[in-house]
Amino acid sequence: MQVPFANGYIVTQVFGANPQNYQQFGLKGHEGIDLYPTGSDHSIYCIEDGIVAQDVDVTSDPQNKYGIYVVVFNQASRRKWWYCHMTRNYVLAGQPVPRGAKLGEMGSTGNTTGPHLHLGVKNTDAGGNPRDTTNGYFGFIDPAPVMKQVESFTQQLEQAVSDRAVASKPWMPVNQFAALWKFAQAHQLEDQETDELSLTYNGVEYIVQVFNLGIVYCKKGDYDHIEFLRK
Repeated sequence: MQVPFANGYIVTQVFGANPQNYQQFGLKGHEGIDLYPTGSDHSIYCIEDGIVAQDVDVTSDPQNKYGIYVVVFNQASRRKWWYCHMTRNYVLAGQPVPRGAKLGEMGSTGNTTGPHLHLGVKNTDAGGNPRDTTNGYFGFIDPAPVMKQVESFTQQLEQAVSDRAVASKPWMPVNQFAALWKFAQAHQLEDQETDELSLTYNGVEYIVQVFNLGIVYCKKGDYDHIEFLRK
């Protein structure tokens, strides 16, 4: 699948656009990118795994220009992602969310003229505090190249797992008591396509397993922190 929309999207407003519309907010221009799905699925999916740092459901506050929105913090990459103008969200503050998790539904809450996803991202320190807040965009940076970077990493990891899986045939029977198997079933990733495999990627050793709808993985020996990449 693609993210943040399962069937792709079009960009309706780029980062930095229309400065005349954003001067009233103290901004040099548009502080994110606006996206609209090309398919009928208007659900919004997580671009990069992390912890839900903010879960805002109140739309009555006139100071809340983002309406219903969710902020996800990835401590490893030191980034916070804003998913804004939702009609509703499905997550709670403090909840861990993997890449591909459904965060909510596109809407038009807050300061907006129509339904779309306003997507923003900020670089942070290790504690999640935004950096470069005087850059004219309150610390927001252009999400487009960051999205490409995350997608590239995902594709590279998926290919590395696929290559490793082909080399490991024949595969063992399903072990329904294995941690990765149980995790995959809980997240409705359907049937396994490979065994559990040991894989070193970017200097980190992982245990990985491919399922019909995603790749489940964790750092070797750390079965308490299993994650997945949805296909």
